[in-house]
Amino acid sequence: MKTLRILTSFSAAFLLAAMQSPAVPLLDYQQPASPDLFSANLSVSYDYTSMQFLVSGLESAYYAPGGDPLNPDNVFGSFTLSATIDHSGNLIGGTLAAMGDSTWEQNPDGTPINDSTLLSGNLVAGSKGTGYDYVPGGTTFAFLFTVTGGDYMADYGGQNATGYISLQPWWPADYWNGNFTASFQSPGSIDTGYSGDADTVPYVVPEPSSALLFLIGGVVWSAARRRCR
Repeated sequence: MKTLRILTSFSAAFLLAAMQSPAVPLLDYQQPASPDLFSANLSVSYDYTSMQFLVSGLESAYYAPGGDPLNPDNVFGSFTLSATIDHSGNLIGGTLAAMGDSTWEQNPDGTPINDSTLLSGNLVAGSKGTGYDYVPGGTTFAFLFTVTGGDYMADYGGQNATGYISLQPWWPADYWNGNFTASFQSPGSIDTGYSGDADTVPYVVPEPSSALLFLIGGVVWSAARRRCR
């Protein structure tokens, strides 16, 4: 009986750990094809004194669930990610605001008129690469956020669901050393379109696999059977 209790406790602890552990590092998360709110022409900066990390640019396309991946919906508006990151690279907090609609309208100064909130959220986790490590489809900065509102909120799982943002700056290889020990500003801007792009998608944590559950159940069952003999 003691052996059975030990195995049962071990199995329960193992299962709990598997459920609580992140599936993959944020930078290696395999993003779903949709929904995906794609943003481009990003400007990325960090102010050492205030510890403010700011990403701003333009919304470009929305890959809706069940839509044609070759013909996404056009989106015109702005993308803003504002975060507080300490000098060790730890996220303290921040917000996401994606604004816009399906028609292009602009103010006299050329900035877009944002008619509605497409997606908003509060940042809850973040990760970074080790300096310039951009490759096509790669990620240099990654954030998790809790969905708080927007026209696309239902596509992302509703309020309080978890979303994922991957940022891919396009700056020169020697521009950023991977640390937050000094201020930096990407060389591009909304006008030049040199700084990179971002994908905003749902974050789905895989549940423990059926095989794992079957294995744990098998261990406990075998122990009980031996005990009854």
